[in-house]
Amino acid sequence: MTKPRWGWPGLPSAVIALAGLLSIFPPTGFGQINALGSQSENFETLAHQATSAREQGQPEQAIHYYQQGLHIRSDWEEGWWYLGTLLYDGNRFADARDAFSKVVELDPKLGPAWSFLGLCEFETKDYSAALANLQQGRERRTENVPEIDKVADYHFALLLIRQGEFERATSLLADEFARGRVTDQIKLAMGLALLRVPLLPEEVDPSQDALVAIAGGIAVLLAQGQRTEAVGAFQQALKDYPDIPELRIAYAASAQPGGGAAPREGANELARTARLFARRTDVGGASETQLKPGPGSSGFDDWAKKAAAARDASNLDDAIRDYRQALQIRADWKEGWWNLSLIYFSSGRYAEAVEPLEHVVALTAGFGTAWALLGLSEYETGNYRNALIHLEKAEGLGIQGSPEAIRIAQYHLAVLLNVNREFEHAVELLASATPQTPLASDWNLALGMALLQVPLMPEQVDPPQRPMLQTAGQVATLLAQSRYDTAFIILQRLLKDYPGTPFLHYVYGSALASLSLYDEADAQLREEIRISPDSALPHLRMAFIALRANRPGDALTAARLAVQLAPRSPEAHYVLGRALLGTGNATQAIEELQAANEMMPNSPEIHFHLARAYAKARQSEKAEQERETFARLNAIADHQRSLRGSQAYGASHEQANDLSLPTTATSGTGSLPQ
Repeated sequence: MTKPRWGWPGLPSAVIALAGLLSIFPPTGFGQINALGSQSENFETLAHQATSAREQGQPEQAIHYYQQGLHIRSDWEEGWWYLGTLLYDGNRFADARDAFSKVVELDPKLGPAWSFLGLCEFETKDYSAALANLQQGRERRTENVPEIDKVADYHFALLLIRQGEFERATSLLADEFARGRVTDQIKLAMGLALLRVPLLPEEVDPSQDALVAIAGGIAVLLAQGQRTEAVGAFQQALKDYPDIPELRIAYAASAQPGGGAAPREGANELARTARLFARRTDVGGASETQLKPGPGSSGFDDWAKKAAAARDASNLDDAIRDYRQALQIRADWKEGWWNLSLIYFSSGRYAEAVEPLEHVVALTAGFGTAWALLGLSEYETGNYRNALIHLEKAEGLGIQGSPEAIRIAQYHLAVLLNVNREFEHAVELLASATPQTPLASDWNLALGMALLQVPLMPEQVDPPQRPMLQTAGQVATLLAQSRYDTAFIILQRLLKDYPGTPFLHYVYGSALASLSLYDEADAQLREEIRISPDSALPHLRMAFIALRANRPGDALTAARLAVQLAPRSPEAHYVLGRALLGTGNATQAIEELQAANEMMPNSPEIHFHLARAYAKARQSEKAEQERETFARLNAIADHQRSLRGSQAYGASHEQANDLSLPTTATSGTGSLPQ
């Protein structure tokens, strides 16, 4: 795990952007500058300049002024604190560690400083010191900076897992993070604990990512008290992974009365489990004879030159042999692993491409292009679970390549999102672009499947349904472009030709509502309820329409039906909370909005309406806290939206250098992921 950034429950962007955070949550125990006793004019000037630069978002200048001030007054606790946070936020963890060491020396009771010291030591891989100091931070916990506590607790749990204290880590993660919608990072940590794998997340072999993710999902179900669902997930996982003894042990433990813990392993058993899940560091895929240096070889440089020459001459078998010879000498040669993987991938040898790609992402974890190629290779070999995880990772990091190659990665990710019922994400991914042939037909099919919520692989669609779904994909693109007139004409034709198709009326009603044609939208949504009586979506949409039309009573009826159909939907509880607020029931509105917040804690909208509800309930202090949270999260959301172009597929990253994604990829024909 690297420096905490986005996505932790309840966290702003920086423990994030710490200078801004700490202006909201100033740690206790710091005296003001004017309380530090007699000070020279020079010190006061530097202190003022440091504060001004920090507040104006000029970290390098602020660091300079803080360092100058501390040279004059080495006991300036506030200066050491802000110097540490600025260095931490700039990824200068070793320097930040030294600053926080001074803070805890000056004020040993200051819990956040101990937490930051432990986080810095985590980043510099001094894990034993990090564990001890994160524990110190927990023992000196303060309520002033809960965001720091969340990040510190997560890393503390990772270190507990690393040293084999799985029950303690699970308890901590369940208590702090397992309510509502759980982030992928937390699921990964809980999966490692459930499987009793004494590794950090970045030490896990990518081939095990899907298994760990499944185990994490089971651990979350157990933590949330959903034992029936957990047992079903365990049984499916045991069918899919029958050779993983840790999974059987965890299942047996969960079946005990009270869900007792699995037996504690000894050192040998922990080491065996670690070897099973750890990243490979050997040079795989070739025999010992093949890797033996030939006569007259002078080492790595010769083999690397021979490999490049063979590749350029299209002598691929020779190139593979020579790359592996060079990699036997230098296993950390990123370019060698990358070029070897490109040879395999471009030749359609996807299974063989996986192993060198795993080495590439181990050496350069932030290289999104390699994660994309790994996901595509896994897709082609039918390893859909890992393919989804790794293509999503690539999406978050950004990839380089031709527009065609980027579209291929997007398409395959969208297919897997559909199968995983993440339809909204798939629509967002595909509707923003229109690829050229030959991908256009498949693209529109996948987009139509996302729009109409069809959780199948494309090859599983009945041939008579394909034209309808491809046309629906065209509708999704038109709606994304706000070309409503054309989209409505096509939708009306689809409704005439395919009148009983689920979600067609929902799509039409939602589009009508976006143009404030509420009566027409209501009619379409009521028809959708007749066709899809078990879906909460049309009820949710009708509730939002009623709120926009200032009909809170109608919104209340629709929202209650949505919650009945989808009790674990944060959107359903959110709209019910708003409807209750609109009808004057602030007390119940707070309950529903709090339920929504537990499931989706980073939503600015939920905190905005919680502030309104608390104000109506005359709980002014809580209302003010919610307003502050809303302002902070809304600013983060605006920042994320401004970065969306550089965070999406196609973004370039400095770690990628000149490596790019080839365009060769085909549609997989494997079975549907379980």
